[in-house]
Amino acid sequence: MKKKMTDLHDVLFEQLETIRSRELKGDNLIEEIRRSDAMSKIAVQLISNVYLHLDAQKALTDGTVDKTQLPMIMDNK
Repeated sequence: MKKKMTDLHDVLFEQLETIRSRELKGDNLIEEIRRSDAMSKIAVQLISNVYLHLDAQKALTDGTVDKTQLPMIMDNK
């Protein structure tokens, strides 16, 4: 499974190309739009998670918090 933001970017553009296809019509188009909606919602959550990690790293870097103050989910080993 791909796990980089560039991979997410590629997948979202691939889906955009899919739903832009003039050959896709009717029920198939509706299904792809639903799939795109689900992908978009997941992408928003992934991007939000990236910002959370960036904010945590900034707080560590500027000394606002120390490693022991971050939740374990932040991989603060």
